Amino acid sequence: MKDVSSFMETFFVHWATCFGQPCPKLSRSRRSFLAFHPFFGLDGMRHTTSPGRPEAEPMTPTLVIAQAKGTRENLSAVLGLIEEARYWLRDKGTDQWAAPWPDNEQRDSRVLRGLEVGATWIVWAGDEAAATVTIASRANPAVWSGSDCNLADPAVYAHRLIVSRNFAGWGLGAELSDWTGLRGRRDYGARWIRVDVWTSNCALHGYYMKRGFEPCGICPDPCYPSGALLQKPVSEIAAPASPLFTELEAEPYVSAEPWYKPTIRRTMPRLVPKLSLS
Repeated sequence: MKDVSSFMETFFVHWATCFGQPCPKLSRSRRSFLAFHPFFGLDGMRHTTSPGRPEAEPMTPTLVIAQAKGTRENLSAVLGLIEEARYWLRDKGTDQWAAPWPDNEQRDSRVLRGLEVGATWIVWAGDEAAATVTIASRANPAVWSGSDCNLADPAVYAHRLIVSRNFAGWGLGAELSDWTGLRGRRDYGARWIRVDVWTSNCALHGYYMKRGFEPCGICPDPCYPSGALLQKPVSEIAAPASPLFTELEAEPYVSAEPWYKPTIRRTMPRLVPKLSLS
């Protein structure tokens, strides 16, 4: 990103010289945006070659996924992704997240708890939150007790898998779902990845089923809005050949809830091979 920012500074200097206009100063956020811009960023520059030379090997913007601590900044980032998704969903024929469930205070408390116990991960593009997922190694009994799943099987549970609209179409949500499953298998032998999906969002049910998930019951509490239960065998997930993000080392955590218990790697991670919604 630093190289891209230097390129842009040089570009604007030449532009100012040629056209007699003042050279704009790039802020940190603007540099971050330009680094991932389809024209100015790495993705846009990757096919640039000199005449007579073979095309350079494609480059992909490097995103980073990191365990998020319970800070005000991380809480704001996750809530911002939720709000962005909520406004986008208004025109999609679903009432998902139309209002915080059951209210703002309890919704925000759940999000904060996920951060405090080390269960929430954020994918970063510079200083911009590109996606998030909260993971658990045990089922919430209030949600999964009436399912058709074998809850004795080790599984990883994905919650609040959300992708920023700025990264829609990248396949980031699908890869983040797969990363969650593979991480669960790597850390404690998870055989399944499971999600509870908004009950009335049939399009989202279809999305997960196209990704290999199968319905496995309904939450026994009819008042719980995310009651469609689905699961997928982790054995059907393959590591991507050109991944979108790399993983930073996780830190130890203290689990405040029995179903918020993701296992943490205690060795330096291998990079996820190069390069979420309830």
